[in-house]
Order: sequence, then structure tokens, then C-alpha cells
Amino acid sequence: MDHFTGSAHEFLNATNGIYAQECPQSTNDEVDPLLDDPSIVGIPHEMFDMLKGLEEKHGDETFKQVALFCLGQWLQIHQGILPQPLQCENIHEAMVTVADLTTLAHSAQQVQAVGSFGGDESWRKMLKEIVSQDILENMEEQGISVKAALGEDQMSGNVMDIFKVSFRDGSFFCLWARNLEHATLTAKEDYNASLIVMIERVGEWEDDEVEQ
Repeated sequence: MDHFTGSAHEFLNATNGIYAQECPQSTNDEVDPLLDDPSIVGIPHEMFDMLKGLEEKHGDETFKQVALFCLGQWLQIHQGILPQPLQCENIHEAMVTVADLTTLAHSAQQVQAVGSFGGDESWRKMLKEIVSQDILENMEEQGISVKAALGEDQMSGNVMDIFKVSFRDGSFFCLWARNLEHATLTAKEDYNASLIVMIERVGEWEDDEVEQ
């Protein structure tokens, strides 16, 4: 029989060290078959907590908006990759990419058609507040006057709508305009129209809302 010499503390440290080496491997052996199943979907704890927090504030519209955003990002990745097989004349890979693009587009349409129980009013209000605040902070950092940005001839004391112009790379720019048509024309004049994916109204600005 082997004898262990030393204190009880040393014995416990030794056995804990052996357990720490064996436990991760045994845990992995148990978990791997479950997580290798393609039907299992998981996200990090931090992301789950963030989504549940948003759900508490804005209801199930949270999941609809996040799903549409993620599908849109995935679509952009496929759109960016598609030219590569075409340039290399890899027709099979190009057809597979196009098929995936079609599936993603149909999925986005189906998700869009599903209504949320609480509606999207709370979510839209949150987005408008964020975008409007971002605009004002950005202009303040750059030392830009709202009136100067719009031009005195455009102001005349009237309410101006704020539009968000979204681009294919995920970036966006906000501009003031009298209506959607005016915003669309302005955006297309100032940017490459082919890069614009969406122009939407996100709020409004009045002359007496911002201190000059």
C-alpha cells in the first residue's frame, strides 16, 4: 500500500489537482454529443441576459427586430461573397450562394409578416431617442449648428423630419428633410445610390428644441 506523507492540507491539494485535470475532459465528453447536434441552438449568457432585458422593456418585438437585423447582416455577407465565385467562374458555388441568399430573403419576409403581441411602438420610440441623441451629440462634438447644417432658408420655423439612411456595410447617416421624397433625393445626390438599402423617418426636430 502506498502511503501519503504530509499534512491533510497537502493531501487535499494533491487530490484537487488531479480532479481539476480530469474534470474538464470528462465534462467535455458528456457535453460534446449534445452540442454537436445541429438542431441545438445556443447563445452566450451575456447575449441572453441582454435580450431578456430588452424583452422586459419592449416585449416580444425585441426578438423580431433582432431576428430581422441578423438576417439582414447575414444577407449582406452572402451578397459580398457572391462576386468571388462568379469571378472565378465557379458556377456551382455561385448557385449555392444564390440559393442561400434566396432562402435568407424569404426568411426575412416571413419574419417581417409575423406581428408581435405588444406591437413595435415602444421599440421604435427607443430607436428614435437613440438616433436623435446620437445626431445631436455628434453635431456638438463637431461644433456644428443645427441651423447651419440645415441652412436658414430651410428652417423658417417649421418642423423638419429626421431620416436615417442605412448603407449596405451596416453604417448609417441621418439627415433632415421636409418629407421622404426630399430625403431620398438628398441622399441619392450626396451618396452612391447603389449603397443605400433603406431610408426611414426616425424623428423630428423643431426650432425651439435645441439650444443654439
